Amino acid sequence: MCNKSNFYEKSKMFNRPSVLLRGFFNMKLNEKLKDKTAIDFGCGVGNDTQFLIENGFYVTCVDKSNKAKELLYEKLQNYDKYQFLNEDFINVNLPKVNLFYTCLSLQFINKKDIDAVMKKINESINEGGFFVRKFFRRR
Repeated sequence: MCNKSNFYEKSKMFNRPSVLLRGFFNMKLNEKLKDKTAIDFGCGVGNDTQFLIENGFYVTCVDKSNKAKELLYEKLQNYDKYQFLNEDFINVNLPKVNLFYTCLSLQFINKKDIDAVMKKINESINEGGFFVRKFFRRR
């Protein structure tokens, strides 16, 4: 398990959206969405959130870490098209969206909760929406 503080510092220095999210946009799949609403599940420091906002999305950010909250608010201080939910994945109430995005967060869900969280995710995605996710990182 990586040190969270170290992870946040590296993410902050990286300061760009993930290859996964950029790939979704490069394939122009975002253009198929009726409206631009998204969830960034496990938003961390907000690199992907910022990219989504800058591409016209209203983003619901979810992360249970208070450090993530602090860094996200710092990064997005000049933006208003987002809300932050400081909750764990099992207890959060998710809005309906057209893009559900998560990168390297689902692997931290307790095994006993995975079915309930996946059901919650499925129910949050509007018909015709997309679920973009990466479960594990390459070591």
